[in-house]
Amino acid sequence: LDNLEKKVQRNIELTSDLTNRLEGLRTELAQARTAQSRPVQAAEKPAREPEKPKPPAEPKKETAQKPAQAKGKFHEVRPGETLYSIHVKYGVPLETLRQINGLKEGQPIFTGQKIYLAK
Repeated sequence: LDNLEKKVQRNIELTSDLTNRLEGLRTELAQARTAQSRPVQAAEKPAREPEKPKPPAEPKKETAQKPAQAKGKFHEVRPGETLYSIHVKYGVPLETLRQINGLKEGQPIFTGQKIYLAK
């Protein structure tokens, strides 16, 4: 009976230890998710951020003028925003935003990136 009680006590200690480790890992995961600055896909899907974000591609000359030469408004991308959410916010067609900013379908946009608005 003493041997059985020792085994039960040892199992309780192991379970407690594993529970504490699991809680620590959950906390680390939550902190990593919060601290992570993620790019977002143009169509709303979050993606991993590359080490050095690439600047947006130059728009095609025949379809649009360069944002630097165009007169109009810019929107600076905030964490969690997508090209779709920007399209909804300003009422600019999604395809127009892609064309004038030189973005392909599914291409990510990044926090801090400036998106030219055609209005």
